[in-house]
Amino acid sequence: PGALPPPGALPPPAGVQPPSPGYVPPGAPPAQPAAAGGGGISINYGGMYSGKRNSEAVGSLTAGLVGLVMFCLVIPPVLGGILAILLALKARRTIAASNGAETGEGMATAGLVIGIVDLAVVGLYVLFFVGAVLRAIHA
Repeated sequence: PGALPPPGALPPPAGVQPPSPGYVPPGAPPAQPAAAGGGGISINYGGMYSGKRNSEAVGSLTAGLVGLVMFCLVIPPVLGGILAILLALKARRTIAASNGAETGEGMATAGLVIGIVDLAVVGLYVLFFVGAVLRAIHA
């Protein structure tokens, strides 16, 4: 009592034709197959297929942020910046070659920009440090 019958268990109302198999109403996102072993279907409510996120793009953004947060130490920003730039460039090539199967170009671009900022911050830090040392020597 009170439970609804499963979809398709009741006939359509009089005068209404049932939709043909595979029919998708206008404006509705198409159903996407579920992941292996998941069974059933998965509906993407975003209206757009979003592929697998590129792990190198995630790594690039992470390395850039870690380097930027640790800017007071010279070594981590240099390593983080270089790693962020290399991963970002590789991720952007991989994403472009995947024909939409992989996503994350925005993350890769952010990682690239942050990696460049990491190296610029270290460069300024080194310039100020060298300048201070030279002033102290000549004083």
